[in-house]
Amino acid sequence: MSEKSFSEAADSQQEKPTYEQIQQQLQDAQRESAEQKKLLAAQEQTIESQKKEIHELSYDMVMGVRTRPFFYKDLTKFTEQAFIETLQQDAQQWENMSFDEFTQMILKQDPQKLAHTPLTVFIGDMAYLSLANSIGHTYGDELLKNVGQAVNETMDEFPERFEIFRHGGDETAGILRFSDPEEMQKAIGIFESRVGGRKLTELNAFGLRDSLHVDIGTATTLEALSAFQIFLERIRSVNEMSAANPEDSIDIPADRRFRCFIDMWIGVADERSTLHKAERRIPALQYYRKNYPEVYLNIIDKLRKGAQDITDKELDDLPENNRGFTQEFIIEKRIQKRKNIQDEKIKVLMGDVIAEFVIPGFRARNQTEKRED
Repeated sequence: MSEKSFSEAADSQQEKPTYEQIQQQLQDAQRESAEQKKLLAAQEQTIESQKKEIHELSYDMVMGVRTRPFFYKDLTKFTEQAFIETLQQDAQQWENMSFDEFTQMILKQDPQKLAHTPLTVFIGDMAYLSLANSIGHTYGDELLKNVGQAVNETMDEFPERFEIFRHGGDETAGILRFSDPEEMQKAIGIFESRVGGRKLTELNAFGLRDSLHVDIGTATTLEALSAFQIFLERIRSVNEMSAANPEDSIDIPADRRFRCFIDMWIGVADERSTLHKAERRIPALQYYRKNYPEVYLNIIDKLRKGAQDITDKELDDLPENNRGFTQEFIIEKRIQKRKNIQDEKIKVLMGDVIAEFVIPGFRARNQTEKRED
């Protein structure tokens, strides 16, 4: 054997691992594998935790419906589709215009083109939730479950056309997509009947003699655009009058324009829901105050707000069973409340426009019902 071959053989013999080294390598590999498994398990647990968190954020576990972020997401999607199909307007381009260009473009639109758009916003205020919560959130949860069951049964009956979400607090929000307005009213009526069929056993302690109900307000796409046009006209007038004082002018940031339209739309439906609640709540309080004073004392602190903060004296002075007087009282209360609101100019202006847009229809509905009687 040459000297080189002998050296290579010696090196090969030296590199051959011993039994102990092999054992150590196996142990190291097993330990590394175990650590990797632990790391993988921890990652899987984190993923599952995140999935659960996302699910809980998107799904109200008590009512069994999706939550507000998905209401806005779906409403945005359907509205953008409606604008493209009906007005040939891509709402995503609104932020690429100057405010004046944006205003002129919106004011040129004909809201009547949206008259047959099957897209309506729904706001439903659940009655007595604050009262139920006052004796324990378990009772409030029972009320929410009752409404949630009615919601899910109605959504099952009208799939993809009757979608209701938990909006927060005692409010639900919905997207109704009916091409036939009569069928939409039928669906709302079925929902109201289902809610009314639930027993208020959790409120027996207060002696209430009323059925569970949801005070509903709706607004169509046509109404949303009409109100938004009035809003932009009002902004333009304010800005013209404040030309010498630019700091008094009003602008809608480019990235907020579409959301501002959506907020106006929801606001119209919400104002109608608020008026409806007061219109129903005030006669109920008059009834309890006159006939069941002990019940009245039990409930008034929690129910006064929904009756536009009516005082005991105002209840006594208001004629009973006179819808016209009640409506005018509610309107006056809403106007007074708006005068005392302290907020950003644009929010105050939006609220004023919404009230002015909704109140005439509130009055007109009463006159129409009188003629039908």
